[in-house]
Amino acid sequence: MYNTLYSMGLENSTYIMSQIALGHHNRRKLDEAISMFKNILSVDPYRLDNLDTYSNLLYVLELKKDLADLAHKVVNIDKYRVETCCVIEINARDYRAWYGLGQTYEILKMPNYCLHYYKQAQQLKPNDSRMVIALGEAYEKLDATENALKCYYKACSLGDVEGTALIKLAKLYDKLNETENAAAAFTEFCLREEDREIKCFEEQAEFYNALQYLANYHLKKGELDDAYTYAYKCMECEETKEQGKALLKSIAARRIEQEPDPGVAMNETIANMSLANEEASSSNMDMVFSPSDI
Repeated sequence: MYNTLYSMGLENSTYIMSQIALGHHNRRKLDEAISMFKNILSVDPYRLDNLDTYSNLLYVLELKKDLADLAHKVVNIDKYRVETCCVIEINARDYRAWYGLGQTYEILKMPNYCLHYYKQAQQLKPNDSRMVIALGEAYEKLDATENALKCYYKACSLGDVEGTALIKLAKLYDKLNETENAAAAFTEFCLREEDREIKCFEEQAEFYNALQYLANYHLKKGELDDAYTYAYKCMECEETKEQGKALLKSIAARRIEQEPDPGVAMNETIANMSLANEEASSSNMDMVFSPSDI
């Protein structure tokens, strides 16, 4: 949502910019977060909101000169603000420092160290789903799958702020060839995503890939109605449209084998052919009327 507002002419709104920066930070896209914080300071050099997060990023990436400059800057603006007190201050009870160190070792591909620091962060903030998911990812990289599964389950129970726990749970079950559990998690994920606005390309891709998984799952089990529902939804997305068409054809063929009344399968096949013809007609119209003709 914030990315959309940003691209619609509100690129100088420091509030929107800060929310995007925090989103990058939470998703561990550290360079993008730092770049956005720099943009914020260029628009409003005296803004102190969220600079504690910015300072943590600089500390994690060992950008000492930038951190020193930031500390000097914020002290001159307001040395008594909470954010000012956090810049370059070492606090063993600050979960962000431990979390930041965990991110650093994650980038360095040192999962054992990463696990240690994420554990410290999670102990300091036990009800934050982000800490639990980070811990689960570290366990997964170390092939401690049972612990990873427990973490993803716990993140779901804590509200799953980032909305990634269910899909990570589903993928891990799929990796372990536990198809029933994977399908259950993918189903719950799809139901949840349908009830909320899908915000970015990554979320959209995860949603339609989950639909494709469920269509294949139900097709293999012979549950053709459910398979048809999920396969048909795959047609809504360009990335999964062709797979959706192939699945619908497979479902129609299976119906011909199973249905005592071949008319049911035939009607479905005709519906699929009509859908394909409509798409072809739409494509032809696009070729006839280009944007320059309007």
